[in-house]
Amino acid sequence: MKLAVAFEQKSTEGLIRGCVGAIDGFLATISRPTLRDCGNNPGAFYSGHYMTYGINVQAICDVESRFIFFGVIAPGRCSDQVAFERTALPNKTALFDSGFYLVGDAAYTLSDVMLVPFVGSQRDDQTQDAYNFFLSQLRIRIEMAFGLLQTKWAVLKRNLTTGLETTAKVLEVCARLHNYVIDENKVDKDISGLPGSDEADDIQEILAEITPVYNSPLGWGYLPTVEKLDIMPGTSVIRDVILERIANMGLQRPPGNIERKRLELHELNLM
Repeated sequence: MKLAVAFEQKSTEGLIRGCVGAIDGFLATISRPTLRDCGNNPGAFYSGHYMTYGINVQAICDVESRFIFFGVIAPGRCSDQVAFERTALPNKTALFDSGFYLVGDAAYTLSDVMLVPFVGSQRDDQTQDAYNFFLSQLRIRIEMAFGLLQTKWAVLKRNLTTGLETTAKVLEVCARLHNYVIDENKVDKDISGLPGSDEADDIQEILAEITPVYNSPLGWGYLPTVEKLDIMPGTSVIRDVILERIANMGLQRPPGNIERKRLELHELNLM
């Protein structure tokens, strides 16, 4: 599968094979919805963490941070896992061929079709911490996608004041324009180039384009949906295989890597 090949080539040593998309959620901020517009339950749209109203948007991107799924799914108070379950994605991922999966943060339930990082004290284990680093090489694609989306389209930098139905259409249009810009600006290059210092430069260049949002926990250009530090239930044979491969290869998180601080903040504040 082309998507999996592209992600594998972004993973050091081709370590994480089979990823076909990076998933996450972000909070699209809105003005307080009218009682009529929200079924007499505006509180469902209120994010206590950010102290604002919003909508939970679930999205999956490819290795170019191009959206391959974008859904305006649930009220802002809704968790990512619950929002995910409201989409058609659980049924679609259940049909994945063996060995293919999405990568997400720990707000999602671990399975053989959804790989997530270790959290809390689990990260004290050197192999599990290394796994988190290598997984972050792929997960960062969706974080960059959201950051670029909100940086590029200024209408998303403030509360959307339209009705919920119109707001959903505005968000979808912005996502389609996001993909159009990426397609038009894409550099004609051989995707088989090996990751390394060029990959680090590529990430830094993209991050430099993102305008940080004032109250984003990571300083990203968007507001991630925030989950308490929790370990979601679930098991994954695939994750166990990757851990064994990391241990056998003696791989560790590179010291001073450009993503370390962001990853740690991400896991501490968003999961």
